[in-house]
Amino acid sequence: MKAINCVVVILVLAFFTTAGVASAMGRLDILEKITPEHEMKVLDYLIDYGPAIDGITFRLEHSVDGIEFNDYMRIIERIKEIAFE
Repeated sequence: MKAINCVVVILVLAFFTTAGVASAMGRLDILEKITPEHEMKVLDYLIDYGPAIDGITFRLEHSVDGIEFNDYMRIIERIKEIAFE
């Protein structure tokens, strides 16, 4: 068998920035620390001291990429479940 040099590119499409970046980088330690309480604190700060708007709705609201906060956190929790199986 002959060895060859090659580059493998893996493309990870992530809808959510924080979880997507952590997952793509293999940084499960970051993904593990994402909690609803922490994410709400971050979102509150960005809304209060902005300027921060939802990237899809372009409104100043408690949503992430057009998804209401509680629904967003349910998705993040599912990503964490899969990552830590």
